[in-house]
Amino acid sequence: MGNRQRLIIIRCTALIALAVCAALLMGYLRPASHLCGFDFDCDEVLSSRFSKLAGIPLPVYGMLTFAAIFACSLASRPQWGQALRYLALAASLAGLALILVQVFVLHSVCPFCLVVDCCALVLAYAAFGWRADALPMLPRRVRQLWLGAAVGALAVGAALGAASSWLPGKEANPPPPEVEAHWVPYKVTIVEVVDFECPHCRAMHSVLSRFLREEGKDLHYVRIVAPMAKHPHAKDAARAYLCAQAQDKDEAMADQLFDAVDLTPAGCERLAEMLGLSKSAYQTCVASEEIEKRIDANVRWVKKAAPKGLPCIWVQDQQLSGSPSLDDLRKAVATAELRLHASGR
Repeated sequence: MGNRQRLIIIRCTALIALAVCAALLMGYLRPASHLCGFDFDCDEVLSSRFSKLAGIPLPVYGMLTFAAIFACSLASRPQWGQALRYLALAASLAGLALILVQVFVLHSVCPFCLVVDCCALVLAYAAFGWRADALPMLPRRVRQLWLGAAVGALAVGAALGAASSWLPGKEANPPPPEVEAHWVPYKVTIVEVVDFECPHCRAMHSVLSRFLREEGKDLHYVRIVAPMAKHPHAKDAARAYLCAQAQDKDEAMADQLFDAVDLTPAGCERLAEMLGLSKSAYQTCVASEEIEKRIDANVRWVKKAAPKGLPCIWVQDQQLSGSPSLDDLRKAVATAELRLHASGR
């Protein structure tokens, strides 16, 4: 492989990494975004203690590093070529370390993060196989085209990250029958799908609880549990909630589960005891096959109906993905009320 081909690989790889870093940064700036979806571990990785350095999100460092590598690849002086090599080595070491952290420490892998880390390894391989003292002189027009491509990569990445955010009124898919089954006549129904171990679901709980306290008098509210496989104790918490529901303590149990640190079976049982649930009835319930089938059925249809992940809320037939604000909820309810009055239901 010649020098020119290696430089093209370096530039294209740096552009890919820049675009993905911009998308990941949007995930920090707009927590309601869902880059991955129901079955992936983006939230766990992006909210971990390894996601920031000196309080600054890692995608910022990534964007600066890959932008510097890209800029060096456009220069014609040997010293810039040497700088590119050092930057590529540093990026590859950081990328390898972050891959190991995801696999062996967090036990969760963010596909977008993995793309960036692999790009760093490719850059190191390409940069250390070419002659830094034989850089071609780029015509001004070609250099401008490459710079335009860099700006475009950042714009596309940022747009990708922003496009996954919740936008009121943009979810046009009809509600699944599992949601419609909870509708009641002459009332707006809010159906929320949650995972008690999901960090965004926990944040949404406080917003929705406040909304229901202030404006939920004439609303019908239903909570559906759909534990994601990536959360090790989400299913234990879902069982605890449904078994508390059988003893009319579902709301109290939900509040406890959203706040709890320990969602293991033993931890959930302690919450049940604290709430005064019958211990024998609770233990029989959490061990029942019926509860297991009910949870699995929820997960199957939610995966199809909410591919962006959780939390997911239906306000009558309007699907709100992510973390809508109080104003977003008010607007959705107002729209639903107008539709109900117009239909006479």
